[in-house]
Amino acid sequence: MSLFAAAPPDADLGYMNLRAQKHKDEQAINAALEALWAKYEPYADKDFAAKLARKPDEHFWEMYLTVSLLEAGKNVRPRSELTKTERDTGPDICPTGYQARMRCCRVSRSEIHGRHRCPSDNREQRRHERR
Repeated sequence: MSLFAAAPPDADLGYMNLRAQKHKDEQAINAALEALWAKYEPYADKDFAAKLARKPDEHFWEMYLTVSLLEAGKNVRPRSELTKTERDTGPDICPTGYQARMRCCRVSRSEIHGRHRCPSDNREQRRHERR
């Protein structure tokens, strides 16, 4: 499925411009994002494309970081290997192959004041998040 298949009525204007591809620079950006998407799709939430349509800046970084980890030779658990709880509540990115369990959540500036929390099974991390 194309990353730009979704066109929700509340889609971001920048997303809609990239989707329309009226200018060469929009075409180039669209192609680059589709290339990222081809690598990222197995790791994405099922509604990622619709989320990206509404908040492209916030969700681009989740896709970019995951693909960067993969291209650096790191292992990341695909969505199909996550538990239902992990798929529903996060984390967004689950690198593997480390002695300790590592989990990454994408949090944007608009989400920083308590609207988004990455679930944690570590008491010290939870205490740090409340500060």
